[in-house]
Amino acid sequence: MKPAGLPAPRGEINVTPLVDVVLVLLIVFLIAAPTLHQGLVIDLPKTAALAAKSEHPPVIIRVDRRQRVFLEKRRVPLDRLGLEVRGLFSGTSHTRREVFIEADKSLPYGLVVDVMARAQEGGADGITMLTSPP
Repeated sequence: MKPAGLPAPRGEINVTPLVDVVLVLLIVFLIAAPTLHQGLVIDLPKTAALAAKSEHPPVIIRVDRRQRVFLEKRRVPLDRLGLEVRGLFSGTSHTRREVFIEADKSLPYGLVVDVMARAQEGGADGITMLTSPP
């Protein structure tokens, strides 16, 4: 029964507040998503070279734009790089000891050559410079 003078109740769902909340969440995630990526930022040079292929997982040396050297995922001082590479190779029985180097394109050429030389001192007999496709 309906009281006198009041409109009949209607069975509708108001979705406007739900849409507002979803849009706010979407905007928050769009703004926050780029900052969630953790890791080294290395701006590799762009080339049309083919991807490097290896039978065994290679040792990866990364040098970022702040000239910090990372062996695998661990930061190492440049003067200890040869010893650290030698330590990684000492536990392997691979006949080919490959090192991949990712170096930021803004780095001085001399620093990249120094990293390559220290990798060779550590026992690397194959060095590959990694690039990104154009």
